[in-house]
Amino acid sequence: AGQIADRSVQEYYLQFFRERLYRAFRAPRREWQGGQRGAKRPMAPLREGPPRNDPALLRRRNAEIRLALLMNFPFLLDEHIEEIADTRFPDRELDRLLHEILRIHGQKPDLDAGTLKFHLTENGFGTVVDRVLSPQVLNHVASARPGADPEIVREAWSELVRQIERSEEARDVAAAERDLAADMSAETWSRHRSLFERKQRG
Repeated sequence: AGQIADRSVQEYYLQFFRERLYRAFRAPRREWQGGQRGAKRPMAPLREGPPRNDPALLRRRNAEIRLALLMNFPFLLDEHIEEIADTRFPDRELDRLLHEILRIHGQKPDLDAGTLKFHLTENGFGTVVDRVLSPQVLNHVASARPGADPEIVREAWSELVRQIERSEEARDVAAAERDLAADMSAETWSRHRSLFERKQRG
């Protein structure tokens, strides 16, 4: 840390290092339960189930909801066409559906929701369209259902995009922290400095 000249950055760098040391060496928390005659003994560790908020599952659900919004409210395609055209979904089937929506929109930009879904089904996307428009997806966001108020639909779209941006930033920060932990040099810090400064500003 002494190699870093900027005092404010140096302080953040040292804080990051102290936090890593604390997490690495803090004593594990022990829970106690009463036994016979008031004796206390440590409880057996509980088995942990699968993570409740699996990032991959959350990203897929976010993609499904965005596709449902596009199919039920095609006006979003006109309002966010550049952003949507740059979007890539990790789920290959969902990504293919997105590109088919864009292709159809490019050829017939004035299609309404029903006609768009008809063309998608005719072009072999019926199964994934049914999956995206299923209650398992639409029950998560009422604004993705047909008939929702357009302004609420726009707000829902913007929030979904912000969720993805926050998720991507969190992944970038985690990767940068691993990189910095492996090589705590001024050069490594310089490479990730702007990312950590954004995180510090919140």
